[in-house]
Amino acid sequence: MYIVSRTPLRVSLFGGGTDYPSYFERKPGSVLGFAIDKYIYISLLELPAFSSYRFRASYSRIETVNASSDIQHPMIRALLQHYQLQGPLDISAQADLLASSGLGSSSAFTVGMINALSALTGSE
Repeated sequence: MYIVSRTPLRVSLFGGGTDYPSYFERKPGSVLGFAIDKYIYISLLELPAFSSYRFRASYSRIETVNASSDIQHPMIRALLQHYQLQGPLDISAQADLLASSGLGSSSAFTVGMINALSALTGSE
């Protein structure tokens, strides 16, 4: 099975940091956020059983491992363990813009991974 998830990046204006308890517990804050027409794409491909590894994760690095616990990317590792996936599975992430752009790429990556893994496992 091949699954692709597309998640929009977002822009936040005003009030950067006002969503942290250390700020909003002392003063009111507000943030104006909106999605833009740039995306993060997460693709999942179930691999044949005779693959020489159980997981391949391709993002700014490429990892090939036999156990999800060996994946270095913390979000991929945590989500594979949460969904109790045993592989073999190829995970690939691409984006219209570079990571660390300040446009919510880590949040969009997480949402995209959850959407793709939920579709793969049939869960919500």
